[in-house]
Amino acid sequence: IYPWKSIAGLELSEWQQAMDTNLTGAFLITKACARIMQQQQSGKFIFMSSIAGETIGLPYMSAYATSKAGINGFMRTAAIEFAPYN
Repeated sequence: IYPWKSIAGLELSEWQQAMDTNLTGAFLITKACARIMQQQQSGKFIFMSSIAGETIGLPYMSAYATSKAGINGFMRTAAIEFAPYN
């Protein structure tokens, strides 16, 4: 989800939709699978990000770039937390 709007023109609902889809979705899937993966001592999560969240900003794509930067932070934290479970 990437609403193509300036920050000034972006509606809160559009911002929230991008966060819910791109970032909260990754959190919810991870949370739903975590217990099973911990019990079986194996598993992998694959998160889809973008250079927009790590390296550059993109004009008119503030919600998208922010959600992808959030995925990167979430992924790093999940990797540390789940490392003991392979």
